[in-house]
Formats: sequence, C-alpha cells, structure tokens
Amino acid sequence: MEKYNLDKLIKVVVNDIYPARWYSFKTEKKFFGIITREEGFYNWIHDNYVGKESPKNHLIIDGKLYEKPEVVLEFQGNNSKKYIFDTYDEAKNFASDLTNDRKWLS
Repeated sequence: MEKYNLDKLIKVVVNDIYPARWYSFKTEKKFFGIITREEGFYNWIHDNYVGKESPKNHLIIDGKLYEKPEVVLEFQGNNSKKYIFDTYDEAKNFASDLTNDRKWLS
C-alpha cells in the first residue's frame, strides 16, 4: 500500500478523454491468402497485438481509441499519482472534493 502526504500536493490536473498515446488500430493484412496481421489494437512500443476490445482504462468512440478521464496529483519531489474515471464529471468532482479546503491559483 502506498500513501501520499496531501500537505505536499502542489498541482492537480484533470484531463478529459484524449486520443490514446500507446495504442493504435491496425487493419488485417493478408499475404497469399494467409493472415499476417490480425485486425485490432496494437501496443505502439512493442507492436504487440492487444485485441479488438479496448485495452484497460480506454474507450472506443466512433471507431477511435481514447484514454479515460483522469486526475493527476503532483507532489513535491517529482512524485505523482494518477486516478482513472469513467466520466469527466467524476474526475472533476474528485479533484474538487480533494482541493476544496485549500487555496489554489488557477
């Protein structure tokens, strides 16, 4: 279990959905009738096949892959903690509840 000291919290970032950074969708490829590449999502770095379903913490909207909304808490000493949410409103509410009792500059 990890614990973070909220007194050392210096920045709170709330991100709505955005295009996936580490995955891409590739179409099926055939060579002389033999499938050489399956259609689906692939890890961008290692080009590993992930499948046709969205990877964890991602959404498919209109055939494109997006990262779910997130809240990133940045602490002194270059430490950070990320929380993933299903909706942007959930992320905003979490950040708001966390920062209500402090003075912040935006």
